[in-house]
Amino acid sequence: MGKNALTSWLVVTSKDFKILFKNRSLFLIFLGIIVALVTLAIFQGTYLKEGMFSFFDATGYLPALPNYMIYFVIFASSLYMMNLGPVSFTNEHQTGTINRLKIQNVSAISVTIGKIFFFYLAAIIQVLIFNGVATWYFRDKGATPMNWTVSSALVHILLWPFIMIFGAYIIYLFIHLITRATKRS
Repeated sequence: MGKNALTSWLVVTSKDFKILFKNRSLFLIFLGIIVALVTLAIFQGTYLKEGMFSFFDATGYLPALPNYMIYFVIFASSLYMMNLGPVSFTNEHQTGTINRLKIQNVSAISVTIGKIFFFYLAAIIQVLIFNGVATWYFRDKGATPMNWTVSSALVHILLWPFIMIFGAYIIYLFIHLITRATKRS
């Protein structure tokens, strides 16, 4: 495990998913985010739908605007988990996991890619659950169902979560560099 440079980041991703499912407090945070997104989808599908359709037609509203409302939830929760908790980047150095991964010949770049891929897969799971619930609530007689094309699915399910995760990682690095610089001086 971890000997191949192409697959060593998968070792880190699988380790983080194992931690996610075994750590009760982290799993409750993850489930809390999913419950919040499901609640938001129910709110949009029951209360905002009629008001939004008076300003936008269904093809202009769905699926873009409901999804744009959740991306910053994913951004903030990913930034929180990148900084605190058992799957954070800082925890690798505190618990010595990074040293054990170096013994397995996993490079620091593979650790970073594996962590970002973990957060990206977690964001995709959240987006898929949100869109499943939103599609269920937008399917009634007065509204057309979510208008998914291949390009809109690629943009809203794959591209925007990646942009949010990568943006959270850039802000994490910036904050980490500032805190490291202030500790030295």
